[in-house]
Amino acid sequence: MAPPQTDPELRYVEPFELYRPVLGSLVGRVVASKSKIQVGQMVGFIGPWAEYAVRQADHLHPLLEGVDPEAALGVVGLNGLAAWVGLLRVAKIKEKDIVAINAAAGATGYVACKIAQLHGCEVIGSSYDPPCWLTV
Repeated sequence: MAPPQTDPELRYVEPFELYRPVLGSLVGRVVASKSKIQVGQMVGFIGPWAEYAVRQADHLHPLLEGVDPEAALGVVGLNGLAAWVGLLRVAKIKEKDIVAINAAAGATGYVACKIAQLHGCEVIGSSYDPPCWLTV
């Protein structure tokens, strides 16, 4: 797991703290609730790696109908968020930009390629195993 961004404006995960539980992107089933979130509902959230976690309802994001929990942890989870933040908030891509994506065959790189493509950019992706370049 890569360390979180140090710039507070660009951070989407808090920095690691020694001797504290590791926080990460999680998917879980609600087992008790005092809010609009239903017991049994699958939700995504940032929390401690633990068997159970207590979270505020406004920190829980119900999974969309039909979204596989594994996909919620990858393509539509932190990998997707990292790609989205990197391209739209940090790089601020615009239509017709030429965007180079390193490790385009990886989980985050693949999503980044698709986001750039959907925003009308020319995408150049690289992969290292086997070494290659491709243009989308």
